[in-house]
Amino acid sequence: MQIDLPKDMEALIQQRAAAAGFPGEIAAYVAYLVQADATEDFGAPDHLSAGQISKQDLDAKIDAGFQSGPASSMAGSDWQELHSRINSRQSNP
Repeated sequence: MQIDLPKDMEALIQQRAAAAGFPGEIAAYVAYLVQADATEDFGAPDHLSAGQISKQDLDAKIDAGFQSGPASSMAGSDWQELHSRINSRQSNP
């Protein structure tokens, strides 16, 4: 497979590849990124993991959310709790 990328991205891609341990091996770096994307657990609940839910099921869940009632404003404490959950996930991958 061959993928053509803009020339202005070449230096950036080479830098990123080298920083990730793939100096001069852009193809290996891209393969690594694709593999990581396919296997990485980004912390989503099991029922929302890629491959575990169809587009139809996802659309149904979105529709159910819209039908669940009017949106409510987020209070300061809501934002703090959300930030705490995010920080906890980042600290304990």
